[in-house]
Amino acid sequence: MAFICTIADGQFHADFFSMGESRSVICPVGHDPAKGANYFVNVGLDKTGGNITEYYFHIIEVFANKDEVIYWSGIDLPDEIDRDCRKLILAAVLQSTEALLNQAKPKSVFRCTVDTNPPEKSLEKHYLISDVFVKCGYKIEVADEYQGKRSWWAEYQSL
Repeated sequence: MAFICTIADGQFHADFFSMGESRSVICPVGHDPAKGANYFVNVGLDKTGGNITEYYFHIIEVFANKDEVIYWSGIDLPDEIDRDCRKLILAAVLQSTEALLNQAKPKSVFRCTVDTNPPEKSLEKHYLISDVFVKCGYKIEVADEYQGKRSWWAEYQSL
């Protein structure tokens, strides 16, 4: 058996977590019975050096023995997670991002690509994430590429 996506009709369950100024939304997105693994989307905001709030997202693969693998890049995801499942997972990332921003309401947020020199197709998810930030009231500034990384700065625009 292969990966089974548990997101149906764009519906999924998400849990919010917070500790200090760190915020995270985690939602189950699938499982692989043959591997004994469950998969979760993790979207969050955390403080970095210089007291800057940074946005991140990744997929966590959790095995029955509690071992975990974190996938920061779609390039590394198991091949069993097909294109259709990846689209549903991206929708969960976008919805979780919107919920997180509306709940946490950070004044400013930094984010950047994990991969260096990402192809345009890979950047499409980042453009969609920028759209979510705009929808939530943020103005987006795109930085020049630096050492192959792309980055964005979001500032909340009060009404």
